[in-house]
Amino acid sequence: MKIWMSVIFMVAVTAATAETLWPGPDTVMRAQRYRNFVYGCLDHPRFVGTHWFQWQDQALTGRPDGENYQIGFLNVADMPYPELVEASRDVAAKMYRRRYNGKQD
Repeated sequence: MKIWMSVIFMVAVTAATAETLWPGPDTVMRAQRYRNFVYGCLDHPRFVGTHWFQWQDQALTGRPDGENYQIGFLNVADMPYPELVEASRDVAAKMYRRRYNGKQD
């Protein structure tokens, strides 16, 4: 059974030009995918935690290899994505109750 998983949620239409890893139409969908992923991990007895891959989007000019994904919790102007912040707070408020008492949403 595979118990290691890496998922990166991105928005498909951005100033970043790199191909997306897990494309979504907007930040609302990215926030919902974040919720679904974390809730899925909370509901599975073999997962012990999750984390967000990168704090800030990659620079618009890209890394030396040209990669410039929008995968951060903050954009390149150091502004948080409000939908993602709301989703994170919502999950954090419910995670222990959900993990130990089962789904309640």
